[in-house]
Amino acid sequence: MSVIRCLRTFKKLRQADLPVFAVGVKNGVYKNASVFPAPPILDTDFEKLITNYTVTLGLLKTGGSAQRPGFEAAKTALTDGLVNTASYVDTLVNGDENIVILAGYKPSKPYSSDVAKPTKLNGATLKRDDQKSGKLIAECATQNGVNAYICIITEGAPAPSNINITSAGQLILQSDSNPLPPTSSKDGSDPINPIMAAFDFNQNRRKEFTELTPLKTYYAVFFAINAGGVGPFSDPASVVCL
Repeated sequence: MSVIRCLRTFKKLRQADLPVFAVGVKNGVYKNASVFPAPPILDTDFEKLITNYTVTLGLLKTGGSAQRPGFEAAKTALTDGLVNTASYVDTLVNGDENIVILAGYKPSKPYSSDVAKPTKLNGATLKRDDQKSGKLIAECATQNGVNAYICIITEGAPAPSNINITSAGQLILQSDSNPLPPTSSKDGSDPINPIMAAFDFNQNRRKEFTELTPLKTYYAVFFAINAGGVGPFSDPASVVCL
């Protein structure tokens, strides 16, 4: 199959050029919600990354080396945001370089891959961080040939049936006129609806989710990406957040 992905050459851009590139990605991704329905970073948070970088760059130029730590932190945050968004866009490309260009990135040259796409990931776990309230840690087992491990967590119920990975490797949230009924709390009182979903497009297997709601049950599923395509969802793991 023909494989095209987002180039990560923006890591080598000059200081003044990086925010210009980031604005292009912001406009490309967030103004085309029909193509990019679930970016890994909120529009407002992406805007903050760009603003923080621009402000700290200005302080570096006027304040000298004393301002460098703040600038380097802002640069790392913005670069990581661009990398995570590029990984998300890669899941939607399916050999079409126009998707990459629309998102504001530069496409790689097409290359042929006979690599088999990942199989179902095993060993998904979701654990509490006993040192910090509202934090959960998700992990899954390794699989040979995987380039990135993607995780989705949802509150109150597993990922709904209207979230699917197509044969083309696209993550689709479909309209559902008959939503699943809410689950009930343990004491049978107030119903619990799946009111939150978080997507982690970092490449590593270990995921950290913070600012979650204590005493709510969360569910995690994983899927993997490589040059051959996108694998299916794992079995869900669940835990009550402290």
